[in-house]
Amino acid sequence: MNPETVFNRYDIRGTYPDEIDEQFAKRMGWAAGTYAQTEGRGRMIVGRDSRGASQRIYDQFLTGIRDTGTAVVDVGVGTTDRTALACQRYGGYGVMVTASHHDWERTGFKFLYPQGHGFTNTDLEQVKGIFTSGGFETGEGTLLQEQHEFDETYIDMLKDAFQKFSERIDATVVLDAVGGAERTAPLVFEELGATVITMDREELPDPEPTADSREDVADRLEKESADIAVGYDPDGDRVYVIHPELGWVDGDRLFYLLGRIVQPELITASIDTAPFIENLYAEVAYTRVGDIFVSEKGVEQNADLLGEPNGHYAVTDFCWYNSGIFASLLLAAHHDSIPDLLEAVDQYRTVRHVEQYATVEERDQAMNTVMKNVAQAFEVRSTLDGVKFETGDGAVTALARPSGTSPKIRLVMHYRTGDDEQAAAVKDTVFDQ
Repeated sequence: MNPETVFNRYDIRGTYPDEIDEQFAKRMGWAAGTYAQTEGRGRMIVGRDSRGASQRIYDQFLTGIRDTGTAVVDVGVGTTDRTALACQRYGGYGVMVTASHHDWERTGFKFLYPQGHGFTNTDLEQVKGIFTSGGFETGEGTLLQEQHEFDETYIDMLKDAFQKFSERIDATVVLDAVGGAERTAPLVFEELGATVITMDREELPDPEPTADSREDVADRLEKESADIAVGYDPDGDRVYVIHPELGWVDGDRLFYLLGRIVQPELITASIDTAPFIENLYAEVAYTRVGDIFVSEKGVEQNADLLGEPNGHYAVTDFCWYNSGIFASLLLAAHHDSIPDLLEAVDQYRTVRHVEQYATVEERDQAMNTVMKNVAQAFEVRSTLDGVKFETGDGAVTALARPSGTSPKIRLVMHYRTGDDEQAAAVKDTVFDQ
């Protein structure tokens, strides 16, 4: 049991049972309950996704929390935004047992504040310290099971928040609700007026939705002549959209669409977001890449819309945590106007490139060279996370940043259609050794 292999920058993830097993889960419960007690909270709210690995460790995790004298509100299977909202309702720190978009045999833990957003690195380090050092609180905590009751509450909260922006969903929707979303997403779509076509598969799809991994959804959209297809990753914090006219809609455009629908005054966005987000009539505050950094800054500034181009979006009128379900409701309600809403950004392209290295040390050496190359050839806009820069004529905007968990450097470039050769030249210059 080596915590160094499973404690990441944002959460805790590992393969069951090699890295996270029932013994690990109980000890994690001891650490979580002790943390809650030291912060003056005698209650924790816990939910999980539907993957088998999460289910197998869930009971031991709950037992561990109760062993510290901390009461547990068990909200059962669902999405992470649902558990986040339960934290607000029941008044306590929360944990979602999930590995998010990682492989199905993995599991993990996402820690949540009573306000409903994810833990900062500082507080996650405190939990790690308690887990590692021991010295756990002891007692006998109670258990309150709220699966069905909170399902109803969550659906009502989705509908109430949705109706601040739209009245109903007049659409036939292909819905790919794998994992935690499958309990509630079909119901709320139907209650808001949509005709729902669910994906019935013999085998689970890749947990990370991509255009390639969801070709069956695109085929179903065409076969049924449906108006839109939407879906999520296993804990529902990411959303994807396939449109019958446009095909797969990338994450930058989904972010822009939500901005057009929500009409925020203040947006918090990760630094790798496409520059056209600034075409919205809103102030944009940028953060490091990572949903924890986005949510921390968004809460600090009381933003209206938070997001990253990887499919994470939070409309704060609903929830401070990324909600794939809520985003999909808004996007489905505006399915017929999506091509017109995107017309202003049709000419923009986004290209992502990854350079792989043998070791983290080699990556860091290469990143030093990248920084020098960029400083010499381009105009630096930010060093908040890696280096964000643009060409002198402004035709290409790009971000080069090292991966936080692997020996890779990621380059994302944004430019207008027709500037492909210039973008290719930028890439060559960035990685020139």
